[in-house]
Amino acid sequence: TLVESESGNVLSMVQKDDNISNINIGVPSSNGFLVGSVFKTIVLESALESDIADLQEEYEVKNIFPKSIEKQKKYTLNEAYICSSNDIFAQLGWKVGLDNMTKYAEDQGLLSTVLNLHDEAEGAMENPNGNDKWGIVTNASIGQTLRSTPIAITAIPSTIVNKGIYVKPRILEGYTDKDGNIIEEMPVEKHRVLSE
Repeated sequence: TLVESESGNVLSMVQKDDNISNINIGVPSSNGFLVGSVFKTIVLESALESDIADLQEEYEVKNIFPKSIEKQKKYTLNEAYICSSNDIFAQLGWKVGLDNMTKYAEDQGLLSTVLNLHDEAEGAMENPNGNDKWGIVTNASIGQTLRSTPIAITAIPSTIVNKGIYVKPRILEGYTDKDGNIIEEMPVEKHRVLSE
């Protein structure tokens, strides 16, 4: 899925096999697909916006995920983001908390339908009220409990490119008559979610 950041216009939406359901809007799924490491951007945004951490803060690897191989024993938050360190982002998630992560995900459209198409999945946080709160936050921090759609996920880099302004993706710019004259333009839906 390719979306123009400033306007939210969907420029391209393709998949391997166009004869199957549209995975870009989360079909077939109940709430989209696991977001994965791209969610670390949301965790980092919430930490920086809440003054919980800064990019030069140093973290020590604690081997939270025994099977993961970390290249260093310590990372600055900036290095951890670039290397996509699950260990450091789990620690950051503990500081940020599930409520903050969820708020920033929600503000950027990851927990709702985006295009409002028939059968479009609405994102969801899996088991946010489960018994193992520690495990839920740890896994959420690395994108393993949030489900969303590829079209919704385009908002993560777009919000950064737009200097903190979320622009909702859209496939319809407006309506024209048979001669191409604009009858009605659809407004660009946007709002600030982060400081510049």
